[in-house]
Amino acid sequence: VPEPDIVLLGIDKLPVEYSAGVCYKFGDYNLLENILVAIDGTYRNQAWGGVVQNKINYSFGSEMWMGYHTVGLRMGINPTELTVGASVILKVKPVSAQFDYAFVYPYVWNDLTVNHQLVGLTVRF
Repeated sequence: VPEPDIVLLGIDKLPVEYSAGVCYKFGDYNLLENILVAIDGTYRNQAWGGVVQNKINYSFGSEMWMGYHTVGLRMGINPTELTVGASVILKVKPVSAQFDYAFVYPYVWNDLTVNHQLVGLTVRF
């Protein structure tokens, strides 16, 4: 398995990372549409980090839509942070715009890991 060297002088190889996950779509329930749950795990084959816990990571997430697939709600969790978010889709034929927002709350709080917000805009033609 290749481990690419990312520097011009010297050696600095990127570790190989293995990942696997599953997702299940429950379908619709009352006002909720396309209910999804997902879990995945990764293993990073790195020389640094010492114990196995630093090399293994897992994530769990869920998503659901409402209002004929125009408003979406999401949440996700992993060992270092909790994330909640929402989406709104506006459709004016033949164009649609999707606005995404997420709030990320880290479990460990210091000057380098503060909560942050993610915003996205997607336009489809």
